Amino acid sequence: MITAEPWLLLLACGAGPAPPQHAPGGPADSLDALADAYVAALSQAERTGCTWAHDSGTLRCPDGSRHDLRGMWAVVQADPDPPARATAILAAVASPTLPRDWATARPWIRLRVCDAPLGADWPLHPDVPDGLHWCVEAALPGGTSPVAPTWVAAWGADRSTLTRAATDNLRAIDPEPFWPLSDTAARARVGDGQDADRLLLAPQGRDHAVLVVGGSLAVADTPDDPALQALATPLQAEGATVRRLTRDARGWRERESAATPARE
Repeated sequence: MITAEPWLLLLACGAGPAPPQHAPGGPADSLDALADAYVAALSQAERTGCTWAHDSGTLRCPDGSRHDLRGMWAVVQADPDPPARATAILAAVASPTLPRDWATARPWIRLRVCDAPLGADWPLHPDVPDGLHWCVEAALPGGTSPVAPTWVAAWGADRSTLTRAATDNLRAIDPEPFWPLSDTAARARVGDGQDADRLLLAPQGRDHAVLVVGGSLAVADTPDDPALQALATPLQAEGATVRRLTRDARGWRERESAATPARE
């Protein structure tokens, strides 16, 4: 991702030196201790082979499921009784269930830009370019799950409520997710794969250029062509179509002078 002037490349770099193989303390004492207990709970539920990568802050499983440990840790920290909350999260790993009431569901809500709507398109604010959609997800213990429109209707949550909840939840994970390295470079320090969503959920008035490369999405704070080309090059698959879009006061529009990465 690219931000700032003249342009800023955000790299998915590590979160810091690796901790000991097993973090000390209970699951409410640190993110790494919660991750250790979470992996153990997955194994008890016969979901083996999952690994926690401290450097990138991500948990990977052979079945491809996504687990937002940083989001769960934010929920634990915000609870008046962190140990009880951590225990409840670990107990729910074996059978993740969407909450039936909005108050319980709110801490787990995420909005993710996707290339196909779930059941029906979501007319959410802020808007996304034609061909892209906001999908509602619940980053529950046990794995992130899509949320169907019927569930949202049952919660009584309108689009502004969903957007506010998702924005607050991402901010709770890290209020400063982009870590400046110099005047012209920064890195994404969260590692949860939602950096594009963070930028698109940012307040209106920022000029975002969106580059759609095949099935990949990249977001920038500037429509600078060389910067977008540098961003697109590592993402472009052989023969992939590159779409270049920018947002202004009239909304999203596609530019004819799309940045086309040079091939090796």
